[in-house]
Amino acid sequence: VMFDGKAPDSATLDVKKRIAQSWQTVASYSTTNHQPFNYAIHNLPPDIYALQVQASYQGINYRMIYKDALDFDHALPVTVTAGVSVSSLNFVMGEVGNLISGTVTTPEKQPLANIQVTAYVSRTYGWQVERTTLTDPTGAYQMRALSPDHYVLGFRDPNGMYSDGYYPGAPLLAQATPITLSLVTRLTNLDVELPLVGRIAGRLTLFDGTSLADIKLTVYAQLDGYHSAIRSQTFSQQYEIAGLRAGTYRLQASTGFNFTEYYDGVLNLAEATDIMVTSGTTTRNIDIVLGRSSTYAMIEGKVTTSDNKPLANIKVNAYATSATGSPARSTTTDQTGAYQLSQFKPGIYVVCFEDQAQLYLPECYNQAPAAQATLIVLKDHDHFANANATLSAAGSIIGNVINLSAQPLSTSSITVYTKDNFGWKNFASTSIYSVPHYVIPGLPAGIYRVRFSSSDPSLEQYYTGVTDISNATDVTVTSGVATPNINFVVGTDVQNAQLEGRVTNKDTALAGVRVELYYKRLNQDSWSSDNPLVYTFTDGNGQFKLAGLGEGDYRLRFSDPNGAFASIYYGSAFTFADAAVLTLGSATVRTDVNMDLSQLVDLKYAVYLPLVGR
Repeated sequence: VMFDGKAPDSATLDVKKRIAQSWQTVASYSTTNHQPFNYAIHNLPPDIYALQVQASYQGINYRMIYKDALDFDHALPVTVTAGVSVSSLNFVMGEVGNLISGTVTTPEKQPLANIQVTAYVSRTYGWQVERTTLTDPTGAYQMRALSPDHYVLGFRDPNGMYSDGYYPGAPLLAQATPITLSLVTRLTNLDVELPLVGRIAGRLTLFDGTSLADIKLTVYAQLDGYHSAIRSQTFSQQYEIAGLRAGTYRLQASTGFNFTEYYDGVLNLAEATDIMVTSGTTTRNIDIVLGRSSTYAMIEGKVTTSDNKPLANIKVNAYATSATGSPARSTTTDQTGAYQLSQFKPGIYVVCFEDQAQLYLPECYNQAPAAQATLIVLKDHDHFANANATLSAAGSIIGNVINLSAQPLSTSSITVYTKDNFGWKNFASTSIYSVPHYVIPGLPAGIYRVRFSSSDPSLEQYYTGVTDISNATDVTVTSGVATPNINFVVGTDVQNAQLEGRVTNKDTALAGVRVELYYKRLNQDSWSSDNPLVYTFTDGNGQFKLAGLGEGDYRLRFSDPNGAFASIYYGSAFTFADAAVLTLGSATVRTDVNMDLSQLVDLKYAVYLPLVGR
């Protein structure tokens, strides 16, 4: 195996045999470190074989099937007979194999060095890179030992000064003329000229002068009588598109708001303005101003309070068809309460208004909730004026959440409920972290009920101090008014009763036992049997304490997280209904609520099955 009479850098010879429906390697021989490649493969059974060499030479990888075959099915077969050696199966790569060469220059015939030359080959998923090289100082290039196939040659200046091109001078790969290499083909004088690139540059703004970011610009060139996209790039505020050959182009701008416009201010490619590009120059001031096209429709209006005062910084969203999903257009009102939404394509829209500070209630045009909003139908050139809104002042609920020591909890959630024909439903909520004060803004006038909950420790109650929403106290909210002092003092439902005790196993302290407290408020019939009011765990001495309890009846459940003991209720009961009831006054302190889990036993069962008859 030789390259122009020289040894390869490394090489591997594979002996292939058709097994079933595929060619598989049955023997190999390799060499490295620039050693002469003289091979001999011994101990082959009599059969018909195909040979392949994969070699590296001067940094380029080559592959050849004996002799210069396109694939193994077309390889020259090598027949091995018992006791006979088949010799002189040589691979001469480069000198005798396929070769293509040429020169890259400017239109003025000046040589271009370091131009990247790429051979593309067509595969199932399109054109793929087969080989790459660079031109030398004279602009010359060559590629050796290419496998028989159809190729397209591409040329690119890594420095971006000269235009990209494809042999024999096409601007796009799709317009290139393929070259065909058979078993031994030598194609020379595959020359190309690369002119200096032209550029298009300009600014990206909205019709009101606002600079735009992340705008996708697509360049169209006329190819075979049609405008085809040849390049896309993303820019912000200003742009410069390089690498363009001299010619006529059209430009498309697309934004993240799901609309598209063509230079200069039209909605379709056929009406776009041509942009002339000259080799070696930049065509400047091709400014993209989105939204000024008369083809677009527009919606505008004003947002005020109920006493006709302008509202600034109100979010205005226009949705296609219904007030769901992402808005088609968005803006905020100015200091006069005015807004303008432009660049609408023909369609049906819903416009909604939202105060992000939640001082005013949201609504949609025309003075309606989203589900009852008035639809706005837009056609080309429509200007829908007076899409106004009058926002009502929102009410709010404020208060504090503290523990017995007047300190905030680490995490608390406050949920506000409102009632409809189906009962109480969640309307709004907020979470507070290590602070006592909470605010629930943006509430319409009405009657609400408020719930506090915490996961660490596990606590829950409704205002004021009940565990069921049906018994909670109504909280009245008035438009534009904050309803204050909806406070929760956790652990002081009525007074400061508490339960203390010790959990053991035959007088041995049990640590880590979960102690759950269930509650029935005085003069009520129902128990909180589904979820405990609060829980704690025994310490290293088996001790537990549940403090800050209100007047009422309680039951305790003990469970071992490790599963060594079954769960049991205070009073040695296995069911909630049989559990002992602990009745507490407003300041009762019980320190004798002890539980010994040693009385629990394992139950073992034996199941006897009769033999079956046959």
